[in-house]
Amino acid sequence: MAQTTIKTEQLADDAVTSAKLDTNITIAGTLGSTGKITADAGIDIDNFNIDGTTIALSSGDMLLDAAGDIVLDAAGEDIFFKANGTTFGQITTSSGDFHILQPTSDKDILFRGLDGSTYINALTLDMSDAGAATFNSTVTVGSNMGNFIPVTSGTTGASLNANGNGLLQLQSGGVTKATINDSGGLTLKGAGNAGHYSWATQVGFAASATKNLVLHLNGSNVFGQFRVRMTGDYGNVNAIGSFEKVWSIGVNSSNTSNYAAAGAGTTVFDSGSTSGVLTFGSMSKPSNTTVQIPITNGNGSHTVQCYVYVEITGDIAGISHLTLS
Repeated sequence: MAQTTIKTEQLADDAVTSAKLDTNITIAGTLGSTGKITADAGIDIDNFNIDGTTIALSSGDMLLDAAGDIVLDAAGEDIFFKANGTTFGQITTSSGDFHILQPTSDKDILFRGLDGSTYINALTLDMSDAGAATFNSTVTVGSNMGNFIPVTSGTTGASLNANGNGLLQLQSGGVTKATINDSGGLTLKGAGNAGHYSWATQVGFAASATKNLVLHLNGSNVFGQFRVRMTGDYGNVNAIGSFEKVWSIGVNSSNTSNYAAAGAGTTVFDSGSTSGVLTFGSMSKPSNTTVQIPITNGNGSHTVQCYVYVEITGDIAGISHLTLS
């Protein structure tokens, strides 16, 4: 056929139908269409195949290049990441929250970056260990740390833990070696129950007032040395200095009678021109879980300001905390 075009009037019924075009059509130029193109069997464009809900590339990499932004909009709220048909990651939303999911059991989430010329794992979230986070290097927190407590993994290293009961614990090999409670008490543990407990506070004793220094027990024993030292500027009573009292103590929390306190009695602070400013009363055990020492300001006219330091050494397993009120 010498002609380069075919007009519909050259066809018997002036129409081009699928029955008359039952083989492949090759167009060397540009095909322009002002209407919608329907291709129910799919479309092949170079290495791309578009068919139904799938855009497939038979070879090479796929590049999405937009002059503006690229927007992923999923009404089903899920975006899946797959490798050769297997899902390895998922982004979703629930109640407006943004979720990043690792859908494979016990597989981690890693944040990686290039440090110089070497790729490093900056942060690893271990899903086989309830999401335990491992930072590769230094963690810097702002001025308000809140409840942020760095914790090392494993049972052989050291860790710093906040146990949720007002205790900050330093552990080594899974054993608590130091504890700070919410009243300011510091416990240092050695082998077994041996250790050292210290506590300090600043307090004012009103004229003729008595305050009770109370050791609160937690169900175990306390055996050893109980030392109380007070120091400060006693101001208007013309007394500047310090004094202390030491008891040998043996108590538990089972009853009030299982109790011994050698050295109990009255110790008087006697310094400057005024005697008998502060006195220690006798140690007693008013309940199963408390041991108390009364401290009295013997001056009837002036408040005494001082610092109180307490140290308990020996078997300190039964110490909960100290109060002075």
